[in-house]
Amino acid sequence: AYIILAIIGAIAVVFGAGRLYETITDDSALLRQIERQIQPVMMFDPVPFADIADVDNNILVKTSVWSCLYSDKRSGYSYDDNGMILIPVSDVDVAAANLYGPDVHLTHTSMEEDGISYTYDAENNVYRVPMMAQGGYYTPMVVSMERVEGDLYEVTVGYIPPGATWTASEDGDSYRPTPDKYMIYVMRRDDDNYYLVALEDPGQLPADTTTPNVVPGLDSSSSAAA
Repeated sequence: AYIILAIIGAIAVVFGAGRLYETITDDSALLRQIERQIQPVMMFDPVPFADIADVDNNILVKTSVWSCLYSDKRSGYSYDDNGMILIPVSDVDVAAANLYGPDVHLTHTSMEEDGISYTYDAENNVYRVPMMAQGGYYTPMVVSMERVEGDLYEVTVGYIPPGATWTASEDGDSYRPTPDKYMIYVMRRDDDNYYLVALEDPGQLPADTTTPNVVPGLDSSSSAAA
């Protein structure tokens, strides 16, 4: 009987460890997913906003276009005779919905900002965008994610400056770079989707770069909602 109980206990420990590992890896995958999702927003460093309706349309369009350029679809886009990438307007609309939620509305228009032209071709229903080097922008580093109420989560994100790299000590431990600043991305959860609904400035938060980096997971309240 004792042997049977011991075996059952060992199985329970292994099963529990497996469940814990799944939770940790699932959380890590989610945080990496959010980092990739918000990269096109971070690169333009918009001012804080409390509602997507308050965000300038040009910001919404640019971030949605860049979301397309960062996606797996980029390799399938065609080019015109001038070497401009042709991005279907429908893809830009889908990217906007994935970033900001299904209620976001884009007013499609041509613009030129930061030396980059975004040409709206209404006749062919595409954006014509020049080939651009994807460098010189902040890189997001999710520091924490916490459910604040209902389906709203506060994601604290560090802005890693261009050229900053992860470093390693002599014993092989890795250290994360120090962000230039932090912002809170307020995300709304809808099933397995997370949408950016607000951007807040929390002020400077302490960054500990002397300890090995540990991929942060969700806290207990967040995990319980998963």
